[in-house]
Amino acid sequence: MGGPMQLTPWAFGLAEKLLATELPRRWAHVRGTARHANRIGLLILDGDEQDLLVAAAVSHDIGYARSLVRYGFHPLDGATFVARVGAPDRLTRLVANHSASAFAAGIRGMSEEMSRFPDESTPVRDALWYCDCVTDPNGNPIAFEARMAEIRRRHGLDSVNVRALDAGGLAARTDAVRRCEQRMRAAARRQPAQARPCQGPARANRAGPWQRTRSEPPAGNSPCGAPAGAPGDPA
Repeated sequence: MGGPMQLTPWAFGLAEKLLATELPRRWAHVRGTARHANRIGLLILDGDEQDLLVAAAVSHDIGYARSLVRYGFHPLDGATFVARVGAPDRLTRLVANHSASAFAAGIRGMSEEMSRFPDESTPVRDALWYCDCVTDPNGNPIAFEARMAEIRRRHGLDSVNVRALDAGGLAARTDAVRRCEQRMRAAARRQPAQARPCQGPARANRAGPWQRTRSEPPAGNSPCGAPAGAPGDPA
């Protein structure tokens, strides 16, 4: 896993084995998140950072696999597993902390366990949160605001998910999403029009195993701003 673009196929193999058959809808969400990460990484990141982002997107929900459940909290279960099988420290920390999971961990009384995986404040981290927060359970684009509203409706006011949002998780996600959008807009302005990933048919896009099969509908999302879509949340 040492060189550029080596983490992603490794992470994909792990996630596919654990999720594709047991949790196909979760696997669809993971692949959709990775497609966003692929496009955004090409726009705002370089080399190894692109690879790390896509690998984290592929791995972020791996902790939902029943065989990995230890704490009953998927970010922590996923990070514990990928650390055990040799993932780099940054990848394990990104999995543990994706989408403001620290707020839910605090409510669950798991802050001490989470402290093994310190969060980072980087463009990769913000991009991972963005990609997760604009992908619905079927792997399709969804507006960030619609996803946050759906979490509240589905989980209810007394749920850990909603309490975590109100304890600061929503503000943290919003800030990360807005920073990522700003970076995407700035990067798009710096690129020649014909090279911009948000220019429709001409956009640059690296093929990967997370891409849809021919029978699946197109993602229909551009990295130049938040996508629109129907409510749905793979919390």
